Amino acid sequence: MKKMPLKIATTAFAALAFSALAATTEPQVTHQPMMSLSSSVTVSGLATLAEVEESIAAQAKAMNASRYRIIAVTGNNKLHASAVIYR
Repeated sequence: MKKMPLKIATTAFAALAFSALAATTEPQVTHQPMMSLSSSVTVSGLATLAEVEESIAAQAKAMNASRYRIIAVTGNNKLHASAVIYR
């Protein structure tokens, strides 16, 4: 009989804790692109990461891009890479 108030109190506390968590809202994040996306480029058959970066930089310069981002590099002896070019 003495355990009944403890069970009621525990249930009430759990309900209050859950409602407090449910009342919190996620912060809203808005993303605004800093630059417009121009295109993506790929290079393949290169031996070092330096060669990959030089090749992508040369392609970005030829496209009059202000920036580029290398998004993937794979391979063992011959590297293959993908990049996004920004204007």
